[in-house]
Amino acid sequence: MQPPAPVPPTPLPTVITIPFDKPGVALDDAQLALLKPLIARLSATTDGIVIRGHTDSHGGDRRNRFVSLRRARLVATYLAGQGIARGRMTLVGLGEDRPIAPNAMPDGSDDPVGRARNRRVEIEIVPIDEAAGKPSGPIGPGKP
Repeated sequence: MQPPAPVPPTPLPTVITIPFDKPGVALDDAQLALLKPLIARLSATTDGIVIRGHTDSHGGDRRNRFVSLRRARLVATYLAGQGIARGRMTLVGLGEDRPIAPNAMPDGSDDPVGRARNRRVEIEIVPIDEAAGKPSGPIGPGKP
């Protein structure tokens, strides 16, 4: 009898979301647990990595862009510390421009659950265009 064929690992989604439940910019144990499976996948490929930071609507636009980019840099620094080349990473700070949940209730009052969902970093794995040596597809600010 032949041994059973190994079961391939379940592929990770193309976009991984790391929530920032609190307004701060430090990685906690729950966020690190979400990043760990990504390290093995990224170590085994040369794919590009687009890291987009997001905030809720509290604070001014300039501050929110700064905080969102700071969160993206925090994730990039962690990935680089795990051996992922920084040259593969593109960082984007979107501030409050792309919410995934309402920041306020219909009556205008604060929606803390919605704001918490908007505080996140999205990591997108993108194929590398072999000829150019750069991630293919739109990756700059304001692009999907």
